[in-house]
Parts: sequence; C-alpha cells; structure tokens
Amino acid sequence: MPLAKSVSASVQGGGIVSNIPELQAWLKEYVKVRNVTVYESVLEKMINIAKKAWKNTYRSDSAKIKSSLSNLPITKEAGGINRKNPQYVGLYKLMNWERKRKGLPVLGNTSKKIVGAKISKKVTRDWGGGTYPEKTTTYKVKKIYGTRNGNFMDGKYKNYLRYRAQSVNWLALGWRAALASLGVYKTKGKDWGGGPEATLQRIMNRPDGGGSQIKKFSPSNTEFMIYNGVGVYDARNKKPYPARSDSDIARARAFQEAGLNIAIQEEIENMAELIANRTSQDWYGSKIKVKAV
Repeated sequence: MPLAKSVSASVQGGGIVSNIPELQAWLKEYVKVRNVTVYESVLEKMINIAKKAWKNTYRSDSAKIKSSLSNLPITKEAGGINRKNPQYVGLYKLMNWERKRKGLPVLGNTSKKIVGAKISKKVTRDWGGGTYPEKTTTYKVKKIYGTRNGNFMDGKYKNYLRYRAQSVNWLALGWRAALASLGVYKTKGKDWGGGPEATLQRIMNRPDGGGSQIKKFSPSNTEFMIYNGVGVYDARNKKPYPARSDSDIARARAFQEAGLNIAIQEEIENMAELIANRTSQDWYGSKIKVKAV
C-alpha cells in the first residue's frame, strides 16, 4: 500500500516554501495579512502609549502657581508705580526680571515716556579767506517727554499668569507632539490639550520637542519610536536659548519617564491578544476570542 504524500512548509530566504503550491500560496497570503495586522496593532499601541504618557506625566498645580505668583513679597519700594493692587508689585518684579533676561524692555519703567522729538538746525559759515563761505549745518535732537496717565500696569499680569499656568503641561507636551506626529490631533472631537496646533507644529519632530519615527525595513520588520525631548532649554532667556543644568534636565526626564512607564505597563499586557484578534478578524472575517499569551 503506497504511503500518503508528505506535506512540508518552511521559511527560506524570507519567503515560505512548500511542496504543495496551494498551501504555499495560502501561507504567503496569510503572512501578508499578518504583517499588516501586526503593523496596525503596534501603531495603535504606540498611539495609546503616547496618550497615556501625556496624561500621566507630572503636572504642577496651576491654582497654586497663580496664588504664589500673585502674592510674591515686596522687598523694596518701587517709586512711581501706581499700586492699586500692591500684592502684584512682586509679580511685576519677576516679570521684568524675565523680560531683561530675554533682552526685552521692562514694563512700568518709572522714567518719563518719550512721546516725540524736536529737531533744531544750526548753520555756520566759514569764509576762510575765500570768495564764498563754506556752510556747515548741524542738527540737534531734543527729546519730548510725556506723562503717564492711569494705571499703566493694569492687566499686564493677567496674560503672564495665564501663560505660566499653562506651562504646567510643558514637560508632558512632548508626548502630545508625538501624538501629533502620528497624525492624532483630536480624539472623539475633543482636543487633548497642551496648546494650539501651531505650538505642536513648532516643537513636533524636534530633538528638544517631541515626535515619532517609523522605520520600515521590510514587510515584516518595522521599528516604531516615540520620544519626548522637552525640558532641555531655558526659554526664560533670549534666543538662542541656553541649556538648563544637568540636574534640571534629569528631573524633567524622571517625570517624563514615569509617565511613559505607566503607559507601557497598561498597554503592553494585551499586545499579543490584540494582534491575534485583529489577524483573525482580517483573515476569517470575524474575531476569534483569543486568550492573552
């Protein structure tokens, strides 16, 4: 009695080889589906990790920041400043300290405001023994000063407090930029926060910002990466911004990595189950319940 024909299948040179053409074609098609579902599953996980890292990265209490900035101590009288709200004088000093570091003019300068200029002309003649005199024209500029009316500092602190309160998201913003790099600006119609789209575009895929990289080496080999590089430079100074101290950068990285680790632990647990379920959905047309591996 003749033996039944044997069936063999193996992977050789990156492809599937079988002694039965139909089986070989079937396995190749399955691998194509599998490659797609693995890619989609890992991409989904990277998006979820970036979202959860954004949510779990440490933020300061914005209410406490506003309260502390609004009640900075007054250590020296500021002559000439209209102090309807004297508790804000310390805040104005901080604002001007930062403006000086950035090379900007300070607010509330107590010197008189220049509102114009008066130019006078003087013509002198030097005959020098010649037939015609040699004329010399000199100009003198005199500054015209005006007076300040009203409380010129009113409202200046409001935008400052608002921007400083928003800065509590700064260390997490790199993860938000990574999401934007992956094409996710909004989820379910709700903005994930962290500043307007223009801000994300400005820091997206920069080493000192945040972003993602997807490198596809072959249909079955893709490398995914997200990163958060925010917290290296001190934006309180004028450009080019100097780097922060090593200890400041280390603290920023510790907060960012803590948020990332929480996200990874929550998402990586069911990775194999997600891939298996998505593959069965695409291959069989229906999801087969697969236990976590």
